[in-house]
Amino acid sequence: MSGFTPVTHFVNVVRLVVLKGSGFADVKNEFGYLVMFAVALNGFAIWNYRKTS
Repeated sequence: MSGFTPVTHFVNVVRLVVLKGSGFADVKNEFGYLVMFAVALNGFAIWNYRKTS
């Protein structure tokens, strides 16, 4: 269930980079999830704003 929150993926990225010294190849899956969250949430925000204006 925690996989549906962007904070979980962000913490995983920070943990991989800071503690393990991972590169982009190691965090690309988590980064992809964060990009999908960003697109979905920003799309919803734009759609919701257009509805009220």
